[in-house]
Amino acid sequence: EDEFGHAPLVIWPAEWQRLKRIARAPVLMAFGTVSYREGTINVVVKDLRPIESGTPTLKTKDWG
Repeated sequence: EDEFGHAPLVIWPAEWQRLKRIARAPVLMAFGTVSYREGTINVVVKDLRPIESGTPTLKTKDWG
């Protein structure tokens, strides 16, 4: 869960070759490292996993 707004995913070409078939899934969970450079936050993806339909959803925090 990104509680602070938008964080783009970056997939380098070598990783993309390995992950592109998985990336076709309609809903994905991405694993990687947060990169913060010059005021920009990105997630450098190391792995992708499809989330199957029927997977229970996680409760989010209510900052209300």
